[in-house]
Amino acid sequence: MTHRTPRTPAPWACRLVSLGAIALLTMTAVARADSPPPAAAGSAADAKTFLEHKQAKVMRLLRQAPSPAREKALDAQLAGFLDYETISKDSLAAHWQAASPKQRHDFVSLFEALVRGQYQANLQKTLDFDVRYEAAKADGERFVVKTVARSKTQRRTPSVDVDYTLRKTGDGYQVVDIATDGVSMVDNYRSQFGRIIAKEGFDGLIGRMRDKRAQQLQKK
Repeated sequence: MTHRTPRTPAPWACRLVSLGAIALLTMTAVARADSPPPAAAGSAADAKTFLEHKQAKVMRLLRQAPSPAREKALDAQLAGFLDYETISKDSLAAHWQAASPKQRHDFVSLFEALVRGQYQANLQKTLDFDVRYEAAKADGERFVVKTVARSKTQRRTPSVDVDYTLRKTGDGYQVVDIATDGVSMVDNYRSQFGRIIAKEGFDGLIGRMRDKRAQQLQKK
């Protein structure tokens, strides 16, 4: 395997990793306390095929002219693609257990809305990128699919490594983490959320999320 010199991720890549966390919460379900453990079935090859097909469907929709029908179809595709609850729980870590039922409910609702909106916006910006699906491997009960994205128009721009971690579900797979040039989305969120909760409490975090969602809606 060729050694690659570490580099600073491209600006669009940073946005993809944080999916909104850089501006605080500008970015797939937080498992309920009684949620079953991830299914051990599935294979790395199947996870890779699922990811390719799902991303292809989303990209085809994004190339269509904006319309209520397109937005509805995109929401349906992204709803099954990202595991919002698992990402939320992993990102909050111990703060999830300390939160009240209402705080958990408010967090999950806002988090899903923010993630879906920002992820769609980031995908729109990557339409001019070629994405190559490379190796896929099992990682415990999860699967990691490695991809490489390169600009079609700026060929001298370094390629970006985007690794998707998926878990098997009853009817397919869902993404539970995305790492861009080695930077984990979940780790990024955990750091962001932890700092805010330490200073402003969980309700302060919810307040910031509401503000960010309002800004997101104003841009539509």
